[in-house]
Amino acid sequence: MAAQKNGKDCAGRRSKRMEVLSETDVLIVGAGPVGVTLAALCGRLNLRTCVIDKLPSMQMQPRAMALDNEALRILQLAGLDEASFSRFEVPQVRLRSTSFGQFARMNTKGLVDGHPMLISFFQPELELALLESLTRYPSVQLLRPVEWFETIEDDEGCTVSLRCADGGVRRVRAKFVVGADGASSLVRRSMNVGFKGSTYQEDWLVVDALNVDKEFSHVEFSCDPQRPTAHIPGPGSRQRWEFMLHPGEIAEDMLKHETIKKLQIERTAVYRFHARTAAVFQQGRTFLVGDAAHVSPPFIGQGLVSGLRDAANLAWKLAWVVRAQANSRILSSYHTERQPHVWAMIQLAKWMGILVMPRSRWAALLVHGFAKIATRIPGLRSLIVDIKIKPKNRFRLGLFAPRRFGNRFEHGNHLVQGRLESSTGEVLLSDEVLGHHFQLVGIGIDPQEYLTSIQRDVWERIGGKTTVLLARDSVGRAGWVDLDDSFGVRRFPHGWVVAVRPDKVIVADGEPQRTDAIVQTIVGLLQ
Repeated sequence: MAAQKNGKDCAGRRSKRMEVLSETDVLIVGAGPVGVTLAALCGRLNLRTCVIDKLPSMQMQPRAMALDNEALRILQLAGLDEASFSRFEVPQVRLRSTSFGQFARMNTKGLVDGHPMLISFFQPELELALLESLTRYPSVQLLRPVEWFETIEDDEGCTVSLRCADGGVRRVRAKFVVGADGASSLVRRSMNVGFKGSTYQEDWLVVDALNVDKEFSHVEFSCDPQRPTAHIPGPGSRQRWEFMLHPGEIAEDMLKHETIKKLQIERTAVYRFHARTAAVFQQGRTFLVGDAAHVSPPFIGQGLVSGLRDAANLAWKLAWVVRAQANSRILSSYHTERQPHVWAMIQLAKWMGILVMPRSRWAALLVHGFAKIATRIPGLRSLIVDIKIKPKNRFRLGLFAPRRFGNRFEHGNHLVQGRLESSTGEVLLSDEVLGHHFQLVGIGIDPQEYLTSIQRDVWERIGGKTTVLLARDSVGRAGWVDLDDSFGVRRFPHGWVVAVRPDKVIVADGEPQRTDAIVQTIVGLLQ
């Protein structure tokens, strides 16, 4: 594909001329963090990928500020590690009211699947790391400034029309198009699908400050109906404040730095929050990810996280269809799996918004009093303090086998991630070992020994691999040692087999003698 890898032009220097680019597998509209993460995942899967963006360069304004362990695990899959961008581990989220003081808190300290439960970060730094990661993949191209304006679909793929900065129009042939072009997505509008939900009436002033002297280690919501406020610490002495504006307060006036306490201001902005989701995340060969598919109030910090989940779910499915290792019917599972969880997260954010911004003093007394009482009732306390109220990213319907009697793992849920040690002493997180493949994970046994030669060939043809996990006290056996017993090897004295997808979702499990049947089940799902 004729394009500069640094994204500085669209290789369309002859103005007004219509040109045709060579075919690409996936064309991604939008080079924000979700679009570029998807591109990196596609690059790791060796898909020919073209990312376009209408802006001439990356936005340097911080926007999103929070990521959870799931997001960090997806970024790990995309090739980023903890040294790729700076972060601040947030140990706790606190909610305070004028009547009850601190009426609720959420513990976010510790690791889940090898990553902190909650961090704050500086978005431009993350985006730069993601953009730099694309240079590792010869199959990925970045074009900017280039604007998408039309997709025409046929039986073989899509013809996409692009407008370059000089006014020239170019056409790209792509097997699939992904709209990652934000909440005002032109791709979504062209699909003529609804964007159901609601828009909050209140404006919020967001202030990002640098070099703040006072140390502040936790996220705090001041849930005062007179002026709801959020305070979020960030890396590198950065801190963010968010203030709800009242009717009559002019947004433009509030952006003036003299209106704000004298700090070293990095950015100010006024936002209005939305809670919306597209009616469908796929239409034919076109898909929506991130804010193009859904937008959420920021009260639980899941907006960008949900977009990263989209990217992880979609990338491998596109790859398997492009490689003809799966039928294109599997692509419908993207909406089936992602939309219910997205909507559940939006509902939780709206519930959190009721706590943060009560409509009146009496409403504050009611909802804050209820939350305070709930944190003292053991059954309800864990929902809030241990964040068990957060919807699990597991699927009721989708591309996995129904769970039956005798299964020991939850199909449609994600396999845990733990530390594994090789026979040479190398220690890796398990996702690095499993890679971007379907995997038969043998717990205490080698799945290869339970496959017929025919099924072994079938498994390899659909991109399947096998991995052996062993207990610490295993001697003289080939495999990876489960250092922290994350996979419960000792609970399976006779061995067990777990089949997982490239995005680490559990597809099936069973006794070693059922390994052939498990392979056949997966083949059936992909047909």
